[in-house]
Amino acid sequence: MHAVPKKPLLEEDADLSEGPRPIGQPAMFSLRLRWVGLMLACTVLWVLGYRFVQGWWQAEYAARWTILSGLGLIFLLWRLWRNLAENHRPGEEVLLPKLGWGGALTFWRGVLTSALLGFLISPQPQGGQAWLPGAFFCAGVLLLPLAGWLSCREKRVTCLGSNLAAPVNSASLLIGTLLVVQYGQAPWWYLLVGLGHSLYLVWVWLRQRKGQPVYPLTRGGLHSALAALEYPFLGLMLLPLFSPPLTTIAASAAMPLLLFCLWKDWQLATRTPLENP
Repeated sequence: MHAVPKKPLLEEDADLSEGPRPIGQPAMFSLRLRWVGLMLACTVLWVLGYRFVQGWWQAEYAARWTILSGLGLIFLLWRLWRNLAENHRPGEEVLLPKLGWGGALTFWRGVLTSALLGFLISPQPQGGQAWLPGAFFCAGVLLLPLAGWLSCREKRVTCLGSNLAAPVNSASLLIGTLLVVQYGQAPWWYLLVGLGHSLYLVWVWLRQRKGQPVYPLTRGGLHSALAALEYPFLGLMLLPLFSPPLTTIAASAAMPLLLFCLWKDWQLATRTPLENP
């Protein structure tokens, strides 16, 4: 009696309890095809965005929006391409052929951040268009918890998603703080909030390059609550709902609390883990 050959396992159907498996070329080919699709979609949206902005903004400002948002999209696509091989779960080597909903939403949050970048070094839009910067930022804020929830639900928390989310979060915060200061909604020293997060990422990268440990963040209590309010607060500052001196007072009061969260993150990332008794 002949033995029946076993059906080969796909990357997604692999039993993860059997240990790491080598990265498969079919999965990488699938990821590259999806990257091409995302690149084409971003190109179409970028052109449509330029035509839209050109219809109501001065030609000089529309050109600035197009150049800056285009540079943001190029960096986002480059970083995604460069890290496709990390589309696997932490501690494993099985390459997943799809980004999953969580990873895809993180990418589109990066697209929204690129659109937000286009408003830098130009005057604040007027009329109904004044809502656009805040709308882009708030849309990204709403997608942030949704991306994390879907990643956990699909069991697709990947190294690629984490590596993509960190710069997207930091860039959106930095651009948002630059815009609220540029629009006169907050004093110049509020820039410390956005710059602090960017410097924190650089510090983490330098520690990893040196082989020094960087521990996962475990937030809780007051620290967790303050960190969760950071992005919604900035989103409200960008919407044309409030104006100085109310926004100036609110930003000045919130800045020490937000810097406290950043300092707490630094403490947690460099802590020495307790040894088991």
